[in-house]
Amino acid sequence: MTSTEIMVIVGGLLLGYWIVGNLINRKPDSSSGSSVGENTARGAQQNSSHQEDPSNEKPREEDYILANWFRILEVSEDASQEQIVAAYKQKIRQYHPDKVAQMGAEIRELAEFKSKQINTAYDYAMKLRQ
Repeated sequence: MTSTEIMVIVGGLLLGYWIVGNLINRKPDSSSGSSVGENTARGAQQNSSHQEDPSNEKPREEDYILANWFRILEVSEDASQEQIVAAYKQKIRQYHPDKVAQMGAEIRELAEFKSKQINTAYDYAMKLRQ
């Protein structure tokens, strides 16, 4: 192998390393809105803009959960208490934040959000069944 070939190989490796490094560290485009982290960030911005009037922030999310508790738990509206408990256990195992703690901040935030929804839906379903 000649010194020219070695220099071309090293140059190609450095160029490839630089390109991959820039792609990984690149900031996401704010117009796309397809990333979980962006959606979470936007949700945080929207929530912070509603801080002046707390009545706008929480009831919307909680009203959605209370109206759709059976969809969140993936059971029928007339599911028995045992079916609800089983669905809750299965969903919380899937979305518990401790289970995905090593997977990154965006996944952990999504898991926390989903587990809060699941817990709220479960609590409401149990109140309906009592």
